[in-house]
Amino acid sequence: MSFSTSQSLLQDQRGFMWFGTGYGLNKYDGFSFTIYTLETSEDVLAGNSISRLYQDRAGNLWIGTAADLVRMDREPEIHPLQA
Repeated sequence: MSFSTSQSLLQDQRGFMWFGTGYGLNKYDGFSFTIYTLETSEDVLAGNSISRLYQDRAGNLWIGTAADLVRMDREPEIHPLQA
C-alpha cells in the first residue's frame, strides 16, 4: 500500500477492495495493489489524502479528498502506478 494506514475502505461491485490512505488511493485485486496518486491520476484526484469512498449504482467510484469530491468512471480507469 502507499501508506501504512487506511482512512476509508470499500469493496466495489466487482469485488475489488479500495483503500483510501493519507497518500493516495489503493486498489487490491486479491493478488496485488494498484496505487493511484495525484501525480499518476491525470488530474482526476484533487489530493492524495483520501478520506471517503463511495460507489454509486452505475459503478462509478466517488472519492472524497481533503481538497475535493471527484468521480472516477469505471471505464476507462485512471492510469495507475503499479506496486
